[in-house]
This record gives sequence, structure tokens and C-alpha cells, in this order.
Amino acid sequence: MDLTEVVKSILVPGSTTFLLLGLTLGLTLILVSARTRRWGISWLAVLAAAYWLLSLPLTASALEGALASEYAPLEDLAGARGAQAIVVLGGGSESFRAEDLAVSAPSEASALRALEAARVYRLVQTPLVIPSGGPGGEAGKGEPESTVMRRVLEANGVPVERILEETMASSTRQEALVLAEMLAARGVSRVVVITSPTHMRRALGALAAAGVQAVGSPSSEHSESRRPAAGPLLPSERALSDSRQALREVMALIYYSGRGWLAPVSSP
Repeated sequence: MDLTEVVKSILVPGSTTFLLLGLTLGLTLILVSARTRRWGISWLAVLAAAYWLLSLPLTASALEGALASEYAPLEDLAGARGAQAIVVLGGGSESFRAEDLAVSAPSEASALRALEAARVYRLVQTPLVIPSGGPGGEAGKGEPESTVMRRVLEANGVPVERILEETMASSTRQEALVLAEMLAARGVSRVVVITSPTHMRRALGALAAAGVQAVGSPSSEHSESRRPAAGPLLPSERALSDSRQALREVMALIYYSGRGWLAPVSSP
């Protein structure tokens, strides 16, 4: 596991591992000596306050809104600006195994992205729809995310002959590079990109850096079937997860920017 995977797995505020590491640090400071005890108590107080705040639906919505405010779904053919293909970026999948049997299912993000791609396809009717994403599930041992999304696309009216899978990429950066080659080989100069609202800024920036002209059409961030929060100021596990994902995206934006993997994107 490289440094990037370590950060994504355990060092994002809001995760269980980050909480346990924070508690361990605070307790260690308290127990080491009277001199460090005050620092340990202060750290634990900050940690508790941060997790309480991140667990509020109001906080999660604010973080998601800050990342997604620039983008809106396509409403007409003109908005596609002559796009020749629709690209759907993978958002994760789950793989379930029992003895020699297995099944893969899209994550909420991947399912919603595929549904938005099907909607945009009905609007634009491009000759090519490209679901993108390598092996998913735990430890990347399941079917490619692109294959899982392809089934959603087919079930929602996208003709199988118009679907071309990208099955290898495991990150937004890799997707941008591989897709740039695929599109150039087919003479495609502009695409509509489908991804989650909070991911759209990084996706468009990464594709621009790879030389791909793209118009964004974000999916819904959450399913309409999702149970509404009991109240914006009542902590919930789901809100904590949403906040963690938003913070992870902020950290990814900073990392990609630092590596020079993002290019300026024209206004949507």
C-alpha cells in the first residue's frame, strides 16, 4: 500500500481509524507525564468536538455544497457543446463471494453516475458511452467497476453496441490518462463527463490536464430513496460518512494540485 492509499484509508478525519489513532494519542499524552497531560486533555476535547461537528447533516451538506456549487446537470442538447461521447467515471463497487460463487454490485455513487449517464444519453444520443473503472470490491478483486456500471446502462436504455468499457484505471488520474488515449484513438475531441457533484471539479481538472475537452453533468449526490435525516443538528453515522468523503475529496484536490495533475477548467 503506497502513501496515497494509506492517507485515503486511515488519515482522513471522520474515519474510524483516524478516531482511534486520535484517542490513542490523547490518552498517551495524558498518561506520559503531568507536563503533557494538559495537551492530551485539550487534544481529546478538540477531537470530540470535531467528530460531533462532522456527524451533523448540516455540516455534511455544507461541505458537499462547497465542492459542488459550480456544476449542474445538462438540460438540453446545446449544453453538450458538440460532445461526441459520454464518459462515466467509476465511484466504487462491492463484491460478494461464497465459495466459488460471486456477484458484484455498484456503490451508490456508481449507480447514480450510471443513471445520470443513461439520462444524458437519451438527451444527447452520442455514438459512444464509456464507463470507466478497474477492478472493484474489497482489495480490487471484484469485477471492473466499468462492467458493473455497463449493466446499469444497458438496463436503462443505452444500446450495448454503443458502450465501450475502460477496465484498468484505479484512480481519477489514471482514468484521465487512459481515457485521453482511448478518445484520441477514436478521433473524439469533446466529451460529457458524468461523476458525482463533489468529484466533478477534480475530474474535469484531471481530464483537462490530460488534454481532454469535457463538459460536466453531475449525477445526484445521494439516492432519492435514501432515508432523510432526522434533523440537520442531530448527529448521524451517515452524515459522518458524508463529511469524511467530502474531506477526502478536499485532500485529493490539494494533492492533485500539488502534483500538477489539474489544469484550469473553463466555466461550466
